[in-house]
Amino acid sequence: MSGQKLNLIFFTFVSTLIFYSCAPLRHWENPLPLYMRLVYGGEAQLNASITEYNTLTDEEKKQAVLNIAGMFRNEEDPYKRLMIIKVLTNVKAGSTAVVPLILAAKDNASIRDYREITAYLRSLKPAEDDIKQLDALLKEPAWETRMLAMSALSVLSGKAAFAMPEMARTLDDFGADAGRFSQTFDFMAMINPEIAVAAVIRDINNSDRSIRKNALEKLLELQVYLAGDLSIKKEITRALIRALYSPDNELSKEAREGLMNSDDPEAKQEVEAYIKMGGMAVKMIARFAGKSPEEIFKAEEQAVEKQINDYYRSIGREDAVK
Repeated sequence: MSGQKLNLIFFTFVSTLIFYSCAPLRHWENPLPLYMRLVYGGEAQLNASITEYNTLTDEEKKQAVLNIAGMFRNEEDPYKRLMIIKVLTNVKAGSTAVVPLILAAKDNASIRDYREITAYLRSLKPAEDDIKQLDALLKEPAWETRMLAMSALSVLSGKAAFAMPEMARTLDDFGADAGRFSQTFDFMAMINPEIAVAAVIRDINNSDRSIRKNALEKLLELQVYLAGDLSIKKEITRALIRALYSPDNELSKEAREGLMNSDDPEAKQEVEAYIKMGGMAVKMIARFAGKSPEEIFKAEEQAVEKQINDYYRSIGREDAVK
């Protein structure tokens, strides 16, 4: 037998030995857990992984959803975060994913764009058992956490009333930013529009000038778009009239311009008298006639505060009553 043939036989023997010695290692190698395969397995394996997921018990599915949502906490790649949301959608995670996803996103400092998360949360309906957990998140210092919690809560409409005091507090905590003021109002209005407007009216007197300005601009916007026969629109008009007499000159000027364009006869009459005679002269004439504007305005402001407090009592939030 030639040396070349001996070398070939030896090579074949060694290769076979290596193959069979490695086979048990491959057999013992554990695959990735299902929740990781769902996210990182790629499109080719996704359907097979979803099929496997559908064979799980309800408790196993819940645990898988919690694990998938938890992956959001450390994932810095925006594309992979989108994949996590896509997988949660594909497995129909539902309300199980709401709170865990917000908690995970809260801890991920690499997130810069929350639009996809917000859109996903808005597509779900949290369980009523989640309301208090979501309400607790409204006490977090970060705007993004509160915004995600409000996004989830607003889907429940009136059922999320319990969280309205914390939303009103968010309106004050972040209201110096016009965009955040408006976004918080929108979330509140989905739950109770009248109380949302009352909270904005109350902020006309906020100690923060930026919040006063944002509150006034929101009321002017609502005055234009709300139907004229709504009682809430008359409350807005009265709030604008009070702002007309504000010691904040810029606020007064903006209120005057808004009232001049109003379709409310009372508003036009009030602003015309203010322009013609000046604020101080109107006040003096009103006092001479036995009606003090300060007393009238104070009573109206107290009525707004009472409206909010009565609402808080009605939803079992006496702790929020001022």
